[in-house]
Amino acid sequence: MKYVFLILNFLCFEVFSQDTSRNEGVYFTANPKLNFHLKSYFRFEQGNSSYLVDTSEEPTFSYGFSLEAGYFIIPKSLSLGLGVGIEENDSFMATYWPVYLDAKYYFLKERNTNFIQMNVGRVLSTRYNEVNGGNLLIGFGRKLFFTEKLAALMSVNYNYLNIDYANTGIVNFGFSADRYKLLTHGLEFRIGLIF
Repeated sequence: MKYVFLILNFLCFEVFSQDTSRNEGVYFTANPKLNFHLKSYFRFEQGNSSYLVDTSEEPTFSYGFSLEAGYFIIPKSLSLGLGVGIEENDSFMATYWPVYLDAKYYFLKERNTNFIQMNVGRVLSTRYNEVNGGNLLIGFGRKLFFTEKLAALMSVNYNYLNIDYANTGIVNFGFSADRYKLLTHGLEFRIGLIF
């Protein structure tokens, strides 16, 4: 399963099920993604004391997949959506479900246009980890058509993740702790296909 995610992440495609020439109405998106963490902090919390680990010398990454549905509330300009997915960070043995609101603003009403986007959401537990936290993504990109119905959606994003997860017995970092806290931020690159 890990290798399937990695292959999809390197492809990083998005599929919009809509009339892409209009940018109106309802849309659906599938997003494989790969995040490169520029900075990661990991904290062990035991009672009133904590131990912080700075992992900036060891670049980490996470990978995952999300599904999104939304609607253009201002045709050809502004869309709002709701997404849910699954993501994994092997370096810190964290698997979680991101649930988020998505907003995209398109600068031009033409078929080929630049846009900005923002995702704000929560991180929920899977059966592998007892986790909770928050996620923020801000980025910019370009929508570029190749044919009448086939277009690419390319974007560069800043992604911030803040999660807490309990010592469930599955997580073992050599420290006995009540809770673990993970903070990461870095870049996410997407190259999407729209048809």
